[in-house]
Amino acid sequence: SEDDILELVLNAGAEDMKTEDEYFEIQTDIESFEPVRKTLADKKLAMDNASLQWIAKNTININGENAEKLMKLIEGLEDCDDVQNVYSNADFDEEFLKQQS
Repeated sequence: SEDDILELVLNAGAEDMKTEDEYFEIQTDIESFEPVRKTLADKKLAMDNASLQWIAKNTININGENAEKLMKLIEGLEDCDDVQNVYSNADFDEEFLKQQS
């Protein structure tokens, strides 16, 4: 059950677990990543992906012209074949995001 998995990963050192549609997203610090991954593997729980990602602790609100410029930069970086991952601490205005979709 979800509660059992939550207890399992928290005991292994995870910081948080979010429930998405048909999967769980588990967050750990870098030191706890491998113990949590191993705990899940030992319990034979399937993992679609286990990777390290940079997650901003502090975000910056971005809106207006700056939001447009930053979005173009991020999209350009994501389209570049030489760039593997793009991380940002930008918190885009909801209205701006609605206009983009």
